Amino acid sequence: MISVGWQENPDLDKIAELKPDLILMTGEKEDFYEELSKIAATVGYQINTDENWDYHETSLKVAETFDKRGEMKKDLDRVDAKEAVFEENVKAKFGDQKLMYLSVTDNDIRYYAYGHFGYLYDTYHFNRA
Repeated sequence: MISVGWQENPDLDKIAELKPDLILMTGEKEDFYEELSKIAATVGYQINTDENWDYHETSLKVAETFDKRGEMKKDLDRVDAKEAVFEENVKAKFGDQKLMYLSVTDNDIRYYAYGHFGYLYDTYHFNRA
């Protein structure tokens, strides 16, 4: 994996060095859209971080960019089936224990509440810490 900076401070020179043909970005940092568009074709997707976001919807939007919506729908159906089995296994192993999702970097530790990773709680019916 190659670091291209952090959300608040992307390394635009490093991104340009990688010579992408297409950049897919969330709308959380719309102020970088114009700069990224100078590097490569850039498509932005809005993810509502105030609420749980549906990765199905985002995946289908990205697939539309490549005219692959039908294939993505089939892939998501397969993922849904696997998630159902995973959910059963998690419930059997962990019962009603609480989940806390942390992101650990060299600089800090962040706790992601429901709005950022709510799909983990919703999909697998984890109890929130």
